[in-house]
Amino acid sequence: MKVGVDCGSTLTKFYWREGGEDRFTSTADRSLPQILERLRRAGVVNLAITGNGKHLLPHAIGFGLSWPKQHEAADDVSRELDLQVVGARHLLGVPEDMILVSVGSGTSYTLLRAEGQGEQLCIGNPLGGGHIYGLACLLGEPDAKIINRKSRLDDTTLRGVVAGKRPYDYDLSLGELLGLDATDLRYRFVASHFTKADPGYRQGKKLDRGAVYRTIMNEVVIAIVRDLMVQYTIRPDLPKLVVYLGSTVTRFEYLQQVFALYTPFVTLESADQTPVEVTFPPRGEYAGAIGAYLSH
Repeated sequence: MKVGVDCGSTLTKFYWREGGEDRFTSTADRSLPQILERLRRAGVVNLAITGNGKHLLPHAIGFGLSWPKQHEAADDVSRELDLQVVGARHLLGVPEDMILVSVGSGTSYTLLRAEGQGEQLCIGNPLGGGHIYGLACLLGEPDAKIINRKSRLDDTTLRGVVAGKRPYDYDLSLGELLGLDATDLRYRFVASHFTKADPGYRQGKKLDRGAVYRTIMNEVVIAIVRDLMVQYTIRPDLPKLVVYLGSTVTRFEYLQQVFALYTPFVTLESADQTPVEVTFPPRGEYAGAIGAYLSH
């Protein structure tokens, strides 16, 4: 029996089939030794790996799992993207043109046509989960579940944001800067990150950790939305479907909330201003592991 493994910079994801059912697990949920012991008991003898899996080698060998030669070049970036495309196709099930935005520790962009291989759309972005989680750790909070709970918007707040209000964070919007109506989407974009953390803006209020985490996540969202806007401006014929993958998007609900709000409008400066459809496929963080499993 084999298992597909996606070794990222922060998390390692596993996919396999057992008893006719899909199985998923990740180091976000349990330790690597615990996972490998579970795989050993399940009878796994083969690891099909993508990503940088070198740190996994000693553990795998210790459990007597084989390591096929053809998988040792798994740190090749183009090969990793190919396997992610295979996994994404499997998850989505529909042959359709789309842009895959993979938000892991950093962010990558892949243009996927209904027929053919994926194409790296543009150079990656260093902002992603590593930025969010790293800064939260520096602030004394290493628990991703707490970060998620404090940052996500409740339904009432989210409805207000959709209607034109800004969520409580420490960013200064373009509308606030210019004194203009924030119901115009363009004036809701961020003019300056963390400006309102200044005591003069807070007027004696204590720092709100949820607002801090949202502001950190806004940095990631704005960078990614800006990258997409540039691509749609240069290439207005790009598919109008953006698919977000990656553990970062899965772990932090606020990212999904804000990506869903702003991504449809990345065509604002494009010759074709048709709004973009946005989707977050279930188990999207396992696309790489699924691709590795299916390809070997």
